[in-house]
Amino acid sequence: MDYKEKPLTFNKMLVNSIITGRKKVTRRIVNPSQDATKIFGKRGDLFWVREDHRIYLKPDQRLFYVDFQTDISNDGSDDVLFFCEKHHVRLIPVSTLKTTLARKTLNTGKVIAGRYLPKAFSRLWLINTGVRIERLQDITEEQALLEGVENDAVNRLMFRNYLSNDPSMACATARDSFKSLWAKVHGGDLSWKTNDYVAVISFEILSINGFPDIERIKVRQHLINNASHATPA
Repeated sequence: MDYKEKPLTFNKMLVNSIITGRKKVTRRIVNPSQDATKIFGKRGDLFWVREDHRIYLKPDQRLFYVDFQTDISNDGSDDVLFFCEKHHVRLIPVSTLKTTLARKTLNTGKVIAGRYLPKAFSRLWLINTGVRIERLQDITEEQALLEGVENDAVNRLMFRNYLSNDPSMACATARDSFKSLWAKVHGGDLSWKTNDYVAVISFEILSINGFPDIERIKVRQHLINNASHATPA
């Protein structure tokens, strides 16, 4: 079984939309002269998701627990995942916390940015189902829905405007909603207007509880590769 493991960083809102099943595609700005598969991998490769977190250690139990900043269960508390010293045959010693920031914030309750999450503590694993390059503004209505945009909280026939909480500013299309989401994440309207080249990365969830079962990886790879061979050129 041949695959590579690549990191993908998502903010709290986007992690929520992945785990709840809305988001199945992400776009990342790239240089069009580069081979996107060298950066993001090919079909069947794995992504481990980096997200904001706190890490605690209970030395007496040789146990870590990671407090993520989402609340998928909607019970008012953050999601927590426990990792023992042996978790899915991966050793997780304290030396896993390689960065000075991670060591300094251990057990302090401070939130650490997702880019510092060690791979061993990633709870959300995805499988790559395809990568292609296109212009940002080439996104279609169907693709905008796969990006996980939400309906407006008040007018369910409209879509959320991520730049405004005013119901009168809701978006008429999913594409317009994605435009506002892109501007929110990437720092304003100019990030949309520049119409950069982006890698369009599609994925499926493999696990939300740490490294996925090897047999599950094999099955999903087989189905994905068979689907790609059946797709006409």
